Amino acid sequence: MNEPPCEIKPSHVLAVVLAFLPSLVMLLIIEQHVKLWPDMMRFLILLGIGSCFWSSYLMFRGRPVYIYLCGVFFVMLNAVISVFIGCTGF
Repeated sequence: MNEPPCEIKPSHVLAVVLAFLPSLVMLLIIEQHVKLWPDMMRFLILLGIGSCFWSSYLMFRGRPVYIYLCGVFFVMLNAVISVFIGCTGF
């Protein structure tokens, strides 16, 4: 019953910030009405996927199944955030 409290490590905080970085970048670009070229869009998508999986790696070191599941979850969550907020912004 007396379990020690969960310790929040600085790497976990960085991981959560890094996980939502793609949505933040896309929404800032959309807000500035910058025309996205296809090459720029491909780069942002690859950056987004990379940062989602890197953030899940920072959270779950040594647990590869959790890294992949959390990475896919962050990718889908960022897509939902970007699409819904981006579409309602116009």
